[in-house]
Amino acid sequence: MSRRLVISIWTCALLSACSHLHTTSNKDGLQATQPSTASSISKSDRGTPEEAKALLDRAIDHYKGVGRDKALSDFNSKTAGFIDRDLYVVCIDSKRKVVANGGFPQYIGGPVDLLRDASGHSMGKAIEDAANSADGKVEYAWLNPVTHVTEKKLGFFKKIGDDICGVGAYSRN
Repeated sequence: MSRRLVISIWTCALLSACSHLHTTSNKDGLQATQPSTASSISKSDRGTPEEAKALLDRAIDHYKGVGRDKALSDFNSKTAGFIDRDLYVVCIDSKRKVVANGGFPQYIGGPVDLLRDASGHSMGKAIEDAANSADGKVEYAWLNPVTHVTEKKLGFFKKIGDDICGVGAYSRN
């Protein structure tokens, strides 16, 4: 399967899961999507960078306490307490596959290298680099699953076992 086709399939999976997007076709039959409306949430409805770091620390403690399989299942569950407003846990395994994503479950099982931020930069490399750095941070633009708007995001990533897990906070600034 070609890389372009795989990227198109992942894009379609994301777009089909995002009912807030409006699809139009150009004269060549290519489709483009745009947010049909911009949702607004108050500042208190947003997770902060400090809360993102705290959720990541709690997720790592949970991973160590209950084991990998149960933790990953909990990170993907809407009811296990690892999704808070626009904060959610993302994990990537040693084979560079997404194994947890509380905000975008359609990415689970897919290669992280196909994920690109709004500027087209590879998220796989950025996440790996962050997890291997002293501060563990990466800044990027990503679709906020609560507002349905692409926003700046500050993600925090750490290695746990053979996985890399992270949580990020969105910002309108």
